[in-house]
Amino acid sequence: MFFLSHTRSIRTLLLATLMASSPMTMASDAMHAYTVQANDNLYQIAAKLLNRPSDWQTVAKLNAIANPNLLQPGSTVQIPVRLMRGAPQTAQILYLRGEVKIIAGPNKGKNPVVGQTLREGDTIAASAGAWLGLGLQDGSQMYVSPNSQFKLQRLRSIPQAQTQQTELTLKRGRADFAVQPQPAGARFEVKTPLAVTGVRGTRFGVALNEQSKQTLTDLVEGKVVFTAGQETALEAGNGIVMARGQAAQIQALPAAPEWQHPIQRIDKLPYTLPLQYNATNPRLLAQLETTSNPSQIVWLSNDAQPTLNGPIADGHYLLRVRTISAEGLAGKELLTPIQIKTSPAAPLIQAPLQAALVPSGKVPLICAGEDDAKGYLFQTSTQIDFGSNTQEEMIEGARCRWDSQLDTPQQYFWRVATLEHDAQGDWQRGPFSAATAFTVVKAPSSPEAKVSYGEHLRVQWAGEALTTYQLQIARDREFSAPVLDLQLTEPEATLAIPLGCFDYFIRIKSTNQYGMSSEFSKPRRLNTPAVLCSSNGSGLVDGHGKPLRIAD
Repeated sequence: MFFLSHTRSIRTLLLATLMASSPMTMASDAMHAYTVQANDNLYQIAAKLLNRPSDWQTVAKLNAIANPNLLQPGSTVQIPVRLMRGAPQTAQILYLRGEVKIIAGPNKGKNPVVGQTLREGDTIAASAGAWLGLGLQDGSQMYVSPNSQFKLQRLRSIPQAQTQQTELTLKRGRADFAVQPQPAGARFEVKTPLAVTGVRGTRFGVALNEQSKQTLTDLVEGKVVFTAGQETALEAGNGIVMARGQAAQIQALPAAPEWQHPIQRIDKLPYTLPLQYNATNPRLLAQLETTSNPSQIVWLSNDAQPTLNGPIADGHYLLRVRTISAEGLAGKELLTPIQIKTSPAAPLIQAPLQAALVPSGKVPLICAGEDDAKGYLFQTSTQIDFGSNTQEEMIEGARCRWDSQLDTPQQYFWRVATLEHDAQGDWQRGPFSAATAFTVVKAPSSPEAKVSYGEHLRVQWAGEALTTYQLQIARDREFSAPVLDLQLTEPEATLAIPLGCFDYFIRIKSTNQYGMSSEFSKPRRLNTPAVLCSSNGSGLVDGHGKPLRIAD
């Protein structure tokens, strides 16, 4: 089922006539005033102008002509436009999807293709999952739904009356129309076994169920006059349901669906449209069409949860969604301009990965992109939808990395998209990678030791819960050969180190509960007590093994 894009505004009230299957009365026909020429007779006029020359009798009766051979030159003969032959016109296939066949008419058996010309008598069948769009010579458009069949009954211009006649027969399924305003005397009719819809310029749809027991017309724009014994005006936003053998019923079209949240851009296919569920009328009809003129329908769905799926080229589109009533009427339209941008592909996330723990500070966000990438757009946020508290950074070049400053311990999400230039040279991004959650924890700090010396060396520093420490003492700042290398669980230690005539240096680093380690603290020279030393620099000891300290 289709809904038409019709960009031309309709400034005046556009009338249409929806009638039972009986034809229009002659009195309502538009007339062409023919001026009789010398040597004319009614037979010649009928052969020249009428679709069926035998209809001269109808013309004679209408004009009270007693003798068809005796016509006064210069007099006027009124000829119903509906009887005139006119010049055949054509239709053109604007687009098609799926299996479409021409099952009768001049082009029977030919394989339909875009741009193909169709003629009067051609009967087209679209299988389930197939659809097509036709353009008529006056600019009107016809869109045929899946599992539908129609015939181009009559496509004529009537140059003598400066008007035209279009008759289309819907044999099964549904067709939607965007009809250009018609000239005076024109007829644009869509016939089904149950009714005829005649229009002067409007947007509407006609449907016929498979058993031909019920026909529907839903009016989006314009006005329709429904005639079945008596005339009833149908305003835009209403529809007509008529079952075989029953009176037609006018019903208000269902309200337009609503979004759970608005959408402007779709980065990934398939994509389920976030529409609010309607328990009363759960069925939805959705279509995606190009913004070109004429537009082309590239996707459609009649599911309760419409899901866009490809292939659909990147670009700007118009999305139309309608609710379907229990009787089958298509409701008012929810119109949403959207952009589909599924390329270039998002980079691969390398670090941090999902659920990773990283220390606060500068957090390297690393990804793998294409070698010829022009740049990347990074985002971090505390919200998975990136709706708030979002930072972003554009990085030019093929190196896929951003060092993001994240000082507050909490959960974050990050994602990245590849950048490219459009035809105007402006940056355009592709789809983002999936949001990756990671947690920033407080980075362990390098302890600063407080040192005192009594009988032994005592070292203390500010500690943190669930933290371990590595303490090293060496005789050189490079710690090439540590004298002590201890793993400690408490922020203090009492150490026995041999005193001598040489320097000692100390450094400490901490490791938190997540296994993250700080840098070693800056090497610090220990202020050890002065002792008497031997020639090799070792401290001398007394008989009890205690260093011989030099008195202050």
